Amino acid sequence: MGSGHFADEGVKKASYFRNIMTVDGTNTLTEPQGIFPKTTNDNCYNIKAGDGGTAWGLNFFFGVKLKLKLVTIPLGKTGEHIGDWEHFILRISNFSGKLQRMYRSQHSRGSWINAPEMKFHGGRNKPVVYASLNGHAMYAKPGLVLQGRDDVGIRNDTGKSEKVFDTAVRFRVVSAEYMKEVEEPAWLNYMRHWGPKIDYGREDEIKGVEKIVVGESLKSMFRSTINGLTNEVLGEEGPTELVRDED
Repeated sequence: MGSGHFADEGVKKASYFRNIMTVDGTNTLTEPQGIFPKTTNDNCYNIKAGDGGTAWGLNFFFGVKLKLKLVTIPLGKTGEHIGDWEHFILRISNFSGKLQRMYRSQHSRGSWINAPEMKFHGGRNKPVVYASLNGHAMYAKPGLVLQGRDDVGIRNDTGKSEKVFDTAVRFRVVSAEYMKEVEEPAWLNYMRHWGPKIDYGREDEIKGVEKIVVGESLKSMFRSTINGLTNEVLGEEGPTELVRDED
């Protein structure tokens, strides 16, 4: 994500950015002040020499689901986020030009996989990642990944779909140290919170769900799972900078 503290912009207080992102009637992110990119249709490349390339997009997600053994329970607005950065990192050898590893963001952390473990579109040189339904975690293969234990937790569902985002079709380079003609946009180095602050709370929607859970054993599992949820599921305090996990 680059470094710095948005020093070139006239407004420096984090509070200015906390509520500038809104969702209009068509569920489109709008930002009248002109600080962030005008379009989310472009895939943005931040290229780091010697460390592969980084790609990310701007979107929002909502409506996580809880899995209790064989039962799936919608959790309403719990988990809704606005303006989260999605990204993966391709690590490419500067000597051979071959793809070595790929990093996929997954909630508050992520993971690396080696090239032989990746799936490629049509058997060609395009690695495939699967974004979870109603979430923002990325995985190397389709299926269910459970965020919890003992078959109880938050569902991360992925599967093959006709809805595909091809990062090679429409993109722009926003940062590359070796390309002097590329001017970094101001938002690239913004390192503080932005977007709305939301607290979904355990007492409202989650306590309401608990009433329909049958049996003390399942209720106990439910409470344990809810208490173990990450803060990003229970609310939002405005996303911060894109975080990269190095191996």
